Amino acid sequence: MLFGLVAIGFLATRLKFLNQNRIQFANKWIIFVALPAVALVNVPGLQVSQDLLVPALSPIIVFFGAFILFRIVLRNKLETDQGIALTILGGLGNTSFVGFPVITVLFGAEYLSYALIADQVNFLLLATAAQFIISAHSGGFNIKKALKKVALFPPFIALIVALFIPFKIEHDLVSPVLEALAYTVSPVAMLVVGYQIAKYVDFKFTSNIILGISYKLVLAPILVYLAFIMMDTEKVIFDVSVMESAMGPMVSGAILLMDEEIQPKLTAQVLCWGIILSSFTLFVWSLLL
Repeated sequence: MLFGLVAIGFLATRLKFLNQNRIQFANKWIIFVALPAVALVNVPGLQVSQDLLVPALSPIIVFFGAFILFRIVLRNKLETDQGIALTILGGLGNTSFVGFPVITVLFGAEYLSYALIADQVNFLLLATAAQFIISAHSGGFNIKKALKKVALFPPFIALIVALFIPFKIEHDLVSPVLEALAYTVSPVAMLVVGYQIAKYVDFKFTSNIILGISYKLVLAPILVYLAFIMMDTEKVIFDVSVMESAMGPMVSGAILLMDEEIQPKLTAQVLCWGIILSSFTLFVWSLLL
């Protein structure tokens, strides 16, 4: 279904039904409606335990590894907006609508709770660190303005509200509505991906594209593997955490970049080819683990 929606987005763009204005509306829907609903559905009622330490820390290691590589180590070799785009694309993973099915197939549905923790930390990084980096760049580096944009970022507001809800929302009227809105993230995001493929994606692989994809699919899971290999963690939980860190780039992170018009072609190329190539690299990682 998701690949079908990518194809529909691609064809609709080629037939000029999807244009920049309509895609902007789709981007705003995800940021202002769907992602806040995801937070309100999934965050309340999460149980904290020691078993959650590895899946919770893994996305943080991946994100700050990307930041160190693209914004510090390669600072003189990348333009500022290129470094920001690669940090967001390499630092945030496709841990839900690709990650959840993969984890279910490889390990079983009973381990989805650990994938969910990794996904929610990913979401937290999207709503805070990623939004701060983008805001600081878009408005010039003004820490007060950047923090204000983070504080007013709809998914972040929803996340804060969700953290103060002590139990999972089960109200017969509220819960179905929130779940329905949350489910729109993947379909709408796939239409956006189809649009980006039609508009930007080709077979010209620049060094920056290769660098971004290589970090996300190869180096990021290696960092997580090395960080936790010596910990006394249940093998399956460790494997789930490594696999989640090996997912392709996050579509929502790419949408934030595109909404601010930060390196749209580089963003589209790394996003789309990263997701496509991850089907191969994830298989290799599953064999290695």
